[in-house]
Amino acid sequence: MISKIDIEIYEELFFQVKTVTEKYLGYTSFDWIYSSIKYQADCTLAIPFSLFDKVIVGILLVDDMLSIEQLGEILGMNLINKPDSQQYKDEAEYDILRIALDNLKDYDMIEIGDTSYSSCKLTKDGKAFAEKGYKFKVDEKRPFLLFYDHITNNHLAAKKELELLKGKSIPLIDEFDFSDELLMQQIAEVQIPEIHNPRLGNSFINSITDRTGSHSYSYKIEVALLFDLSTKQIRLLAFEPVSKKINDYFTQFINDNTNDFVDLFEPAFQENILIDSETSYLQQLTESKTKIEELVSKNPQDALTLCKKLNAEARIIDQEFFWLNLNQFVSQASDEIFLLLPQVSDFIIAKLKKLAEDKNCPSLFVVFQQSENDLINNRIKELFQFSKSESNKLFVSVYAVVTGFNCFVTVGNEISVFKEMAFTFANTARYFSKSFYHRKRITQSEIPELYREVKRTVAEDYLRIIERNVEELSASDVESLKVNKAFITEQYDLTKKVKVFTNAEISEIAKETFERINQHIDNYILGLKEKHKLILFEKLGKLTTQFEGVNTEKLEDITNIESNLKNLEVEFFEDYNELKLEYESLKKKLNSETKRIRDEVLAKTYIIDTNVFIKEPDIISKIDLTKHFVALSFSVVEELDRLKTRPANKENATIAIQNINSLLKTAKGSKKNRVRRKGADLTLLPGELQNKSADNMILSLGLVYKKENPVILTLDRNFQSKAMMLDIPMVTIYELLGIKEEPRIKPVLKPQIDYIRIFTRMKPDDYGDYRISNFIYLIKKQYPSFNRSQLGFKSDSDFVLSLNVFMVTKDKTFFKLK
Repeated sequence: MISKIDIEIYEELFFQVKTVTEKYLGYTSFDWIYSSIKYQADCTLAIPFSLFDKVIVGILLVDDMLSIEQLGEILGMNLINKPDSQQYKDEAEYDILRIALDNLKDYDMIEIGDTSYSSCKLTKDGKAFAEKGYKFKVDEKRPFLLFYDHITNNHLAAKKELELLKGKSIPLIDEFDFSDELLMQQIAEVQIPEIHNPRLGNSFINSITDRTGSHSYSYKIEVALLFDLSTKQIRLLAFEPVSKKINDYFTQFINDNTNDFVDLFEPAFQENILIDSETSYLQQLTESKTKIEELVSKNPQDALTLCKKLNAEARIIDQEFFWLNLNQFVSQASDEIFLLLPQVSDFIIAKLKKLAEDKNCPSLFVVFQQSENDLINNRIKELFQFSKSESNKLFVSVYAVVTGFNCFVTVGNEISVFKEMAFTFANTARYFSKSFYHRKRITQSEIPELYREVKRTVAEDYLRIIERNVEELSASDVESLKVNKAFITEQYDLTKKVKVFTNAEISEIAKETFERINQHIDNYILGLKEKHKLILFEKLGKLTTQFEGVNTEKLEDITNIESNLKNLEVEFFEDYNELKLEYESLKKKLNSETKRIRDEVLAKTYIIDTNVFIKEPDIISKIDLTKHFVALSFSVVEELDRLKTRPANKENATIAIQNINSLLKTAKGSKKNRVRRKGADLTLLPGELQNKSADNMILSLGLVYKKENPVILTLDRNFQSKAMMLDIPMVTIYELLGIKEEPRIKPVLKPQIDYIRIFTRMKPDDYGDYRISNFIYLIKKQYPSFNRSQLGFKSDSDFVLSLNVFMVTKDKTFFKLK
């Protein structure tokens, strides 16, 4: 049986730790015993000299005995008070030296003679300490901890490796002598050098074991067994269940004592298929190993992906890999999945539930064997209760006996079968056994009777359950507030569970139940939809009445009705034809009324594009400013200013600028200001239109003035398309003035010439303009046979216009992309 620990170990080993040719054969538990012992001892601590300490001790080594005043004189301090000799005692310096001498006295470094410090000299110990450069202090009954590793006896490393583990407390290991002071000092030198360090002079004596603060622990590790099919070598790894990682410290010791730990695994006899006989499998693994190792150094992530792919496609599959990557073997492309499980764990049950929770999961039939473990039986019962829901296609059954693991996955007429098969792994010394899943393909005619039997049994159980659920639903009166499209769509889930048994080999009783269920579901959903339609007709009628009762010139009233109508449309099913007709009728009326209010009632805010000013510089005078408004874009004014330097546009651009200035001056002194002055806001546009271009600045103004009935006035067809996509009304100059649009010359082109590409290679002149004559020259240079006259054009400008992708200036000298 695959346990959660197996899965965790395998997941940690896969790809990163084990090689492709190594097989995980299982694990065994081992208790690592260690102790944390608390002591009390008299500790001698070495304290490094301060610079002042060194100077004082150095002087006393030369001059055996000195008074504090003599020491001060040597140190250049003013400690003598003789005014006649102009010597004055510095009390602060005196206190500094006195404190330093007291400190050395406390460490038994010096004797001071009397309270006047008349004779300061080094003690015997002080002379010895001076040579070492440390002063020493005894800390009586100081507590400290030492760690002991009872498995490796490598106590020196015990603290580093074991201190942070959270082992289970056990009785103190009394047979171990924790009071061996020599051993304690050896351990302390590594674990707590601040307590014992002969090089520095730290040490301790008179140690006492504090049993109340001392503990022994047992820390459970899992010893994983790996067998390399290629080399026949055994490898053991220590897995920590808490951190879910391989522990190198434990692993090193285990492999140093391989035979002892291998003996913990149950040996196998040569009863199963010897893995050596599967030479094609070994060859496949060896080839896979070579491919992956070549890829690891280049791209580890690709190597991992390849490793998973090769494992998923293998003929012999690790059980752990199968359950870890269940979705790879039972994909959404499958039709049906059958699993027969003689043994099961919490992990497998959880994995099956998660698979069934996916709404795209295929029909999943799971047969469990009655377990001797009550906890597992309870988990199976919970899964069965979950499977009774109509929202999944999981079917659970429990047999008294399931003879072995079987998995059938059907995809159309193709069927994959996974069966459990035991293999023996052997080297010169030992045999080990492990079960794997063996995959093979079969045809429909080869499907075992067991497959049909499971479906028949499940059908009788679940069709009764589904019928009861449907009858209860049909008999209940669903509240009107609950009846909506989402709720009705959810009810279609009832059919998913039933459709699994369409055309299945089931009993006559089950077939009758199947027919009754379908009839119940059809009637139930039909009733819900009729109720739903009545609710929608009523809402639509209220909106129609609301519209007919509107006697206003406010666009907002119509907009609110339109918004409610759109929300109503979302609720329609495809077959609500009568409802759709009434909906379209009201929608048409609303659109007509909206257009009337916009055109006849509301003042418009005209946002004028640059090309309109160039085409008709007096355009402002054509707009009725007693009723409407003009919104000017800074980008348009800047572009006009640039265009007035070009001969072709100079006249019209200059007139347009004069007209704009005149409008602004008039607006400034008028109570009825007809000029709107808000700036552009690119953040109102979709992300792909937020670059700062003239077109985008104008488009954003259309959204800035969304509530002021904006109308963009432009001749640019591409710009017109953008405006329509953003639901911004727009008109052309021809529509505004009520004149006929200038006819365009139909193109007669040779399709093999890429005119756009030729244009993109052109360099503009100093003013940023593109000359038509240069364009024709480049075409002829690349295509010598090109002849504009033969194509039916009288002038170069007529030809360029016929391409339908360029705009030509009024003097027909320059052009640009639309």
